[in-house]
Amino acid sequence: MSLSVSVAPKLVVGGGGCGGSTLSPGVGLAEGGYLCSFSNGFTFIMQGDGDLVEYNSQGQALWASDTAGEPRNYVVMQSDGNLVIYSSSGQARWASGTYGIGGGSAYLSLQSDSNVVIYDDSSGAIWAVRWFSPQSYAQEIMFHFGWSSSQWTYLYQLWQDESNWRWNVCYGGGTYPNCNYESSAYGIPQANPGSKMESVAPDWTTDPFTQVPWGEQYIHSAYGDHKMR
Repeated sequence: MSLSVSVAPKLVVGGGGCGGSTLSPGVGLAEGGYLCSFSNGFTFIMQGDGDLVEYNSQGQALWASDTAGEPRNYVVMQSDGNLVIYSSSGQARWASGTYGIGGGSAYLSLQSDSNVVIYDDSSGAIWAVRWFSPQSYAQEIMFHFGWSSSQWTYLYQLWQDESNWRWNVCYGGGTYPNCNYESSAYGIPQANPGSKMESVAPDWTTDPFTQVPWGEQYIHSAYGDHKMR
């Protein structure tokens, strides 16, 4: 899966005030650019230190991409459905792992309930900074791979057997960070080796919401739309 930007992004540059509460496809935040919620005072800013951070009205950080340390990073809501942070040299630093899920209509919304959500116009939420559980996320995005809700039982049981839905477990019983990701299966879908999940996003070792789409993409590519059971 490519993290490249097909066209130059339209950037909301810092210094001009709030850039609204949404990022449309092809729009991004340059250094200092930020979104603000319609109410309750939440902001979502591409900081000068390279970190993408959500703050509440008291200035407390609620979520961060942990990409600090390289100035002039920028973030783009790509038309392929992926939200990606790039360095000034164009190297991907972080991604939401939603490449290809949004179908060309995905957009990001900073909500007044504090959640930051990527929506697809035709199918609802496909990523958020706060999901209730990896299971709810996995069930939410199943239909993007051609599966009906009736197949949820099979997917749930598959990963229950593989990892007990634990993001930090490797084959043989070890747990993060004491795993050999290059030679053993790892994570909720037990990717073998675990490092395969890097194709979705660089935080695959610790983020279940990166592991889940990799697992569903793998099942779809290997077995098709109707062979989960």
